[in-house]
Amino acid sequence: WVERAPAEPSAGRSVSVGSEPAVDHEGALQAATNIVAYALTRPGTMTPAYAPPSWSASRPDWMPATGEGEGEAYLGGGAAPVEYEAAEIYSDLDAYLALLHSPLGRETADTELTVRIDGAYSMRLLRGGIHGLMLYNLPPGEHWLELSYGGKSKQLELELVGGQVTTATFALNRFAFLTQLRLRQMPELAELADWRQSFGDLMLEEVFLDEDNEVLQERARP
Repeated sequence: WVERAPAEPSAGRSVSVGSEPAVDHEGALQAATNIVAYALTRPGTMTPAYAPPSWSASRPDWMPATGEGEGEAYLGGGAAPVEYEAAEIYSDLDAYLALLHSPLGRETADTELTVRIDGAYSMRLLRGGIHGLMLYNLPPGEHWLELSYGGKSKQLELELVGGQVTTATFALNRFAFLTQLRLRQMPELAELADWRQSFGDLMLEEVFLDEDNEVLQERARP
């Protein structure tokens, strides 16, 4: 690659040494890195793939740790995972969905953020400077979430439980010259009061679904 790469002139840089043309090592390295990065991130390759943790290893100091294990998601304030056998009691209650920018505490950029649910509800934010969104009045059940941020889109299937907050994190990952949007659901569920105690320092855009709730109820799968 380096030996055969043609030299191309660039601003402020000489590309010749004596009478022999110089090799553009930087351009060759960039081209080779693009190909390698593309090959490694393609699905179905021989490269072992390890799912990144949904929770960043570095969390704010105010975030209490109630368990052990790197990369795990924690909820403070005594919040415990909700057993799905007991979730039937809350089936008539509205659910909550929190979408947090990862790593926690980092503000979103001044770029468009769009959220679509089941193809029936859509909202768009044009301003940055927030830590995420909190959606209220969602019907419990399975939903299809599509999030667009920074020019990238990602889809995720969610199971919402009535009376509980389901939390998902999103972030733009940059590797070499590639940019990928990551969207992950945290396994823990919590009641709204416990969730606010753990994430109370975050600045969220609050969205209340009124008539849209009925449309989503018709599309929610039991």
